[in-house]
Amino acid sequence: MRRSFVLFGLSLGLVTVTACDKAKFAANLNAGVLDKATAAFDEERDPWLARAAATSNLKLYEGLLQAAPENKTLLVLAASAYAFYASAFLEDELEELEQRDAGSSAHGELRARIGTYYLRARHYAERRMDLDFEDFSRAMGRRGDRLAQILSTCEEEHVAALYWLAFACRGHAANYADDPAQSTDLANVTRVMGWVRERSPGFDGGGPHRYFGLLGSALGRGLSGGMDAARQSFEAAVAASDGKSLLAKVQLARAIHAAMNDRKAYEQTLRELLDASEDLSAPLRLSNAIAKARARRWLEQSDALFGSATPAASTIELSVATLSPESSSAALILRGAARELHTRSSGRVTLRVHAGGQRGDATAMSEGLASGTLAGAQLRASDLVPELAVLQAPRLITTAAQLDFVLKKLTPRIEKALLDKGLVLLGVTDGGLRYAVSTGRIAAPPDLQKRSFGVENGDREAMSVATKASATVTPFETRDLGAQLAAGHVTTALASPLQALTLGWFESLKSVTGYPLALTVGATVLRKVDWDRLSAADRALVKDIMARWHATLVTRSRVDADRAVTTLRARGIEFVPVDTAAAAQWDALARAVQDEPAGKSYPKALLDEVRAWVKQAP
Repeated sequence: MRRSFVLFGLSLGLVTVTACDKAKFAANLNAGVLDKATAAFDEERDPWLARAAATSNLKLYEGLLQAAPENKTLLVLAASAYAFYASAFLEDELEELEQRDAGSSAHGELRARIGTYYLRARHYAERRMDLDFEDFSRAMGRRGDRLAQILSTCEEEHVAALYWLAFACRGHAANYADDPAQSTDLANVTRVMGWVRERSPGFDGGGPHRYFGLLGSALGRGLSGGMDAARQSFEAAVAASDGKSLLAKVQLARAIHAAMNDRKAYEQTLRELLDASEDLSAPLRLSNAIAKARARRWLEQSDALFGSATPAASTIELSVATLSPESSSAALILRGAARELHTRSSGRVTLRVHAGGQRGDATAMSEGLASGTLAGAQLRASDLVPELAVLQAPRLITTAAQLDFVLKKLTPRIEKALLDKGLVLLGVTDGGLRYAVSTGRIAAPPDLQKRSFGVENGDREAMSVATKASATVTPFETRDLGAQLAAGHVTTALASPLQALTLGWFESLKSVTGYPLALTVGATVLRKVDWDRLSAADRALVKDIMARWHATLVTRSRVDADRAVTTLRARGIEFVPVDTAAAAQWDALARAVQDEPAGKSYPKALLDEVRAWVKQAP
């Protein structure tokens, strides 16, 4: 009797509810079924079949969410589906497309689609969290303590939403790492994933640890000293999955072994991975199948990454290093030039690009050029020829037009000066204008007094500005200024807005003095002895290719610099106005710094010439 009553009551209720309520009821009912059905998806052996199924699921989840927009299970399913689809399928497709058609419209469209999918994943994850904390989305986009307060009250039920939120944000940031306008503030994102790692380190086969491994390895050894920590994160991911997550191992090979130029460890890790059983863990079967597919593809690329183990007698391989991160415009442009050179020379000339400080800091790279362990490098012009420090003298060159005009006059002399040192100039780079960035507010030189001014070893311009302004000089060995700022060891430094943004320094900054103080000029060079190994035809080919790609880099760097300023403003960084009196003080300080090295780093006559050219510039 009771069962009949319940059924009758349920039937009567269905008759009287609206069609909208029926749809919502059905959506809520299906959510639990779909959640349980994800196990079958995760256990699929065939990535092709999984992709076909996932494609239809994306719109299925969105369709159900239209009927039940506050269903927490559906929101997490949608977030995870879009994030996983972009990472597991679209990023692999993008990598393959980059090998054969980088820069094409198809490449650009796919990259944009990946970015969109990651943004959708973030949107659904934030909607899920907003149901329990109505200001969660706002807290994610702001500084302050509110996010930490929310995380302190989160429970196990929030792990999945928070994980896929952070996963999607990092994926989006990595996809647009070379575009300041699309940059993602990872400070709060990393706090979220840190909470997940603490609460559920084995989620998604050690996914929280993989996040930190990828984040650290993206900056590179020379920029952050983070490669050891990144390696430990990948190893922790393997341990968190009891060795059953092959994805952690394949990412270890690519992000660490390849970046550190360790071919033996790279190939050994990938081969061990390929020999592993696909049935190590049923819930990780699809993930492991994808990892195996990547391992096969990446193993085939060993020669492209490290150079042929038995190169043809007619093949010349040139190793070129840069401190710029793997995802920076500088590294991407160098790799583009390398691909074109390899294709147009029919494989006769291969350029091996080592980015992110893989071959050490500026000093180590200079030593590599001297010893022959490096064929080429991208360094500050003053690191290559001390006299070229004149180009970076504070307030001497302050516009792109001035720099272009001066370089047109000076390039023949630069080429000769480099040739005298056994180096051939392949291209000049514009590193952008540097400003006083601070955790406080700097408007005029007196504001620098007693400030802790961070100066990287060898940065003559920053050292001179800090000393003349009576600041307290705080030297540091690496370019990890972010750690120094965050720890409070440094309060002020000279940096370009692009540096502050892409390297995460802005997270500790409050202001940028709105008056450019110095310029960074770089140069890409090749050792003359390696240049002479090339045939006359190949030397002409290298010159042509490098000239065009460097012109592209200069244009792109200047666009990036403008976008970085806009992005920093949008993130709440104040650009402190400089009035006429303060400008005069900065100019007087700069003039004194310009004059001081005259006759030491660079001839007084050269300084006078550059000053005259600057006045003639359009």
